[in-house]
Amino acid sequence: RPAPSVRQFTAAIMMQGCYGCGNDEVMDMEIAAEAKAPMVPRDLRAEMLDGIPVVKKNPKVSATYRMVVAVVRLLVLWAMLGGAGIAMYKTRKWVANEDPKNSELTLMIDLCAPEPKLVDKDSGNDAGLLSLLGMPQHKVLRFMPSTELDMQSIWYYESEELKQEPHQTSYAYTFHLFGRQDLQFPVEVAGNQACLPQGDVEKEDAVAENILGAAVAAELEAAGRRPPRANVPLVPVAHGAIMVTNKKEEMWSVTLGRFDVAYTPSASYQTYKWVTNIFRAFATIGFVVLAIKEGAQAWMVATEIWVVQYDRLWDEHDLNNYGRHTQLHMDFDLETALTMDTGDLKKTMHNRGMRKLIAACGPFWIMDHAVGNPIANEEGIRLGIVSAFIHGLTMVSLTGLPLMYCRYFEDYAVFTYSLIACHLLQTGGFGFTFYFDLAFQKRQGFYYIHMFTVLILAMYNIFYGVGIVLFLATRLVVMPSESLAVVGSLGAVALYSIGLTVGLTRLRSGYMQQMLKRDTKGHVHAHLAQAGLDRHAIFGTVVTGTLMSGLLATMFILICQLYFEREAVGEFVVIGLILAAVGFAAWKQLQGAHARLQEVQAEAVAALQN
Repeated sequence: RPAPSVRQFTAAIMMQGCYGCGNDEVMDMEIAAEAKAPMVPRDLRAEMLDGIPVVKKNPKVSATYRMVVAVVRLLVLWAMLGGAGIAMYKTRKWVANEDPKNSELTLMIDLCAPEPKLVDKDSGNDAGLLSLLGMPQHKVLRFMPSTELDMQSIWYYESEELKQEPHQTSYAYTFHLFGRQDLQFPVEVAGNQACLPQGDVEKEDAVAENILGAAVAAELEAAGRRPPRANVPLVPVAHGAIMVTNKKEEMWSVTLGRFDVAYTPSASYQTYKWVTNIFRAFATIGFVVLAIKEGAQAWMVATEIWVVQYDRLWDEHDLNNYGRHTQLHMDFDLETALTMDTGDLKKTMHNRGMRKLIAACGPFWIMDHAVGNPIANEEGIRLGIVSAFIHGLTMVSLTGLPLMYCRYFEDYAVFTYSLIACHLLQTGGFGFTFYFDLAFQKRQGFYYIHMFTVLILAMYNIFYGVGIVLFLATRLVVMPSESLAVVGSLGAVALYSIGLTVGLTRLRSGYMQQMLKRDTKGHVHAHLAQAGLDRHAIFGTVVTGTLMSGLLATMFILICQLYFEREAVGEFVVIGLILAAVGFAAWKQLQGAHARLQEVQAEAVAALQN
């Protein structure tokens, strides 16, 4: 007997929920008979699948064996989470700071000389000092006097940003590829104190500091370093370096030739920090919203297939029992139902069961599709171990950047450690409920807390990533000699990753739009998998290619640091080589994917014609 039409089926659904409610003039006995036919749900499911194979449990796999697989998967997950927790505890006191580098020179100054001058104690001249001061990587210089006087140290900062930012900022955002390098000079102070003011200790110290400051300023000028600027807090734009005493933070005045009033941040720096923080916050929010939007759209498309493809989801969401499902969840009238097609009905049923879908098709379920499918991973030891390893690796990797961030900035340590500990514990708890397939009511507590920590950690990672991008972009402007190779190489890797992803995704979507008009959805997905353009293959191709190009870029970055001190033609050549290499690789990969897709399409068209 032929399957009922969409109109008959929709009316039959509403009849089951509203039987005897006064709609006899619309529903005749023929439609009622069609509604009771057992073939209706199965036919609709096949229509929804459109050729995609149904995933069922293997009846030959016993419940005991499934329990063993679940225990093994849980142990693998717990081992990875526990290892991450132990590593975090063992390294909790490690802070990724670098102490200032001590100069190999010991300087000396005679306070009572007619023209006090800093010289090398061994050679008696300043040639070695000028050579060290001329190195651009030494952004902060410290002159540490050693004398019976209570003299303050003198610190020179090439920029006010270096004065305000913590010492470890540059290393935190560049992973020690380049950054601030402090150079420390011990200074022996000699001379008869009779040339200093007598009777006033503070005045003696101040005069000695001014003499040392004048000598330091003269050497910096001779080495071609930026001259110290005056303290002008009301000036909106303040150029120049900062030279201050380390305790009182009195700034050196070039005009007066002595240390003057205490340092106060300039308006230009304060405005820069405000603008940077606002931009970083908006960029982070924008990336989070974009990621949620794109991820939710892809997840919705996938769950529309999964909920019909998997027997477990089909049964859990009452999609076989249409009468009870519509009576509970569909609150539209019969006249509206009669105008709905199968696609609209499926979407309505999908949206009404959203809360259960969120728990059933969460991150672990999605990651299970990277190796087989969730059902196969429950029925085999090997697939189960690999899938649990992927679960643990993904969840642990979310903690990498936040953990590194709090290593550099200790103020965030308590919050970060608490968040990571909660994340690891909740992931372990949710893993237990997922592997043993507990009902939604029993797993929802763990699930929602788990998803909350995952979301917070993801935002943490994005916040750190935006900070890295902003820092590298600004370094490319203010210190191109140190950052050109790093920024250019990492930019080439990013362009490769984005370009390859966009190119492969366009090939996939173009084929689907073209072939879904002529073939079933199941055949189209099979053809894409055959051509290596299913979602898993695209993800694997991009990750592998990005890893290889990243290793290539790292190699070139390190060789640049070994040879190039300032702007050099070699750095531009290196960036050009990396761009050419990754561009050629992406072009060849796209060409290969396009050729495979054409072959598969030709075979599919020939099969349809036959």
